[in-house]
Amino acid sequence: MPPQARIRFTAKALLRRLLPPAALRALDLVRPGRTNAGEARPRALAAELLDLAARQGRAPAATSLLLLGCGRYALEGVHLLGAGFARVVLADPQLAPADHPGHQRRLRAECQRAGLPWAEAQARLTLLRGSIETLPVPRPDGRVDLIYSGSVLEHVADPRAVFLALRAWLRPGGAMAHCVDLTSHERDHNPFIMLTFPEWLWQRALSPRAPCLLNRWRVADYEQALAGAGFGGWRTEIHATDPAALAAIRPLLAPPYRHLPASALEATCVTFHAAPGSATEHPSRRSP
Repeated sequence: MPPQARIRFTAKALLRRLLPPAALRALDLVRPGRTNAGEARPRALAAELLDLAARQGRAPAATSLLLLGCGRYALEGVHLLGAGFARVVLADPQLAPADHPGHQRRLRAECQRAGLPWAEAQARLTLLRGSIETLPVPRPDGRVDLIYSGSVLEHVADPRAVFLALRAWLRPGGAMAHCVDLTSHERDHNPFIMLTFPEWLWQRALSPRAPCLLNRWRVADYEQALAGAGFGGWRTEIHATDPAALAAIRPLLAPPYRHLPASALEATCVTFHAAPGSATEHPSRRSP
């Protein structure tokens, strides 16, 4: 990999850390809302979660769902209710207040698109503004059957704390699935370029600020955190790998990634399926 690539990546990362949000938007270095799938394509994500519930043998009408990382507006929640889920809870630190006029206007419009009465949406949709690990533990009747997040866990400082909090949200027999993007989130750079910087430099200067920070966890880190949080029945589904990109950057890897085998680093997108309890096997499976 040419040194200019690391210089460009470093310069862009430093700008994101130093410049105020208005300047970043002017330079097109951040695009609020455009990259959040819950805002950009809520119907498609609702269909994906219907498929997930079906694969788990769950009838939507009997399934309550907690969704992490919905974005500023609860648009996806409306379509999930319209798709037949019994109850939907949305949690996001950037979620607009439920009584905000602009948020309510968007929700009412989305209810019309989904064919869902506004009063019904209000009764079955719960909005939680905050990180799940900082929110109050739900009462037993507030727990859910299914938890899902997409491209969220790579942006939290400590996924262990998230997993511990999520145990309290699951009903007996409940399960969760978390899709994680393990790349540097920069399309014009090597997907593993963030692994070339020492930890002190990454944490102090280069990682995006919360809520967009990148924790650089690898597959084994998440698996160990799941086991430590009491999710013994977990399974890792590897959707994509990039061995060529990893090989191109291998000589530049920083500790502790330098001595890890390629199999521990080359995954770029995975889903962790988990349920509380113990299991004797924890298989990894690659999608076709």
